[in-house]
Amino acid sequence: MTKSQFISIVSGFLAPYLINAFVEQAESKGYFNESQSKENTYSALKKKIAYAKSTPSPIRNLYEAKGAIDMARQLGAITCDQYFELDHKCVYEGINNPEYMKKED
Repeated sequence: MTKSQFISIVSGFLAPYLINAFVEQAESKGYFNESQSKENTYSALKKKIAYAKSTPSPIRNLYEAKGAIDMARQLGAITCDQYFELDHKCVYEGINNPEYMKKED
């Protein structure tokens, strides 16, 4: 999560002087690592899709992965190109085409 995303989320719940204190504390602990966060999220979502396809009930798990992909895009945690790639792997090579998963085995 980026610093601006964090501020926009907590701004509706906390007083402005508290937001600054929380942001400073989070920065000191290294929570806002802007450069690696998108790549880490992208890699984690790719692994989630691969795992979902290998489970006994892949469709249900792929729907969960699809929700995570959508949420990551809305939060700006992945780029548009990464979103389309992950969406394709999840929906078109999984949910809408279960036979594709059998070809990968």
